[in-house]
Amino acid sequence: MNNSTLSNNNTLDQWVEKCAPVLRHITLHRFIWGMAVILFLLAWNRGLVMLYGLLAVLLAVLFVSHWLVRRNLTDIRVTRSLPDIANAGKPVRIQYHLSTRGKKYLLSLHDGLSEHRIQLFVQSLAGKQSVDINYCYAKRGVYRYTTLHIHSAYPFGLVSKDLFLTLPAHEVLVSASGQPG
Repeated sequence: MNNSTLSNNNTLDQWVEKCAPVLRHITLHRFIWGMAVILFLLAWNRGLVMLYGLLAVLLAVLFVSHWLVRRNLTDIRVTRSLPDIANAGKPVRIQYHLSTRGKKYLLSLHDGLSEHRIQLFVQSLAGKQSVDINYCYAKRGVYRYTTLHIHSAYPFGLVSKDLFLTLPAHEVLVSASGQPG
């Protein structure tokens, strides 16, 4: 490599570092909205029907994304079965009972706090479904579960929405490995 290529790579890296705080906020959703605005202004200025058609397609994709992600998170009911006592380092069985009317797709469930978050992915949900997982607590202590976080970005991943369900509080006492609760 010659010096000019290294110099160009350095300046590009420096430019990316300077713009990183701004570029971090540009998501695909915001990019499509920006493109829609630009297409509207171009179509209005030039009077080209094809640009209006492309604008209509972009707006339809955004509308369908917003509508379906909200529809996907309605009428979901969840109950959970957690043990009262567990041992650190040993797996315990946790059950989630999900029910809904209609079909729901691509749901991500997060239960608990960040240091002991239980994560579960449901590809498709129709009617009633029960999901069993084996979870292993790494540390001893008292773990409190209250709110269940459900996340969806169905169908295109452009728009995401969160649903927080407040379930009855439950505490799990986790003792050191080999000791009874």
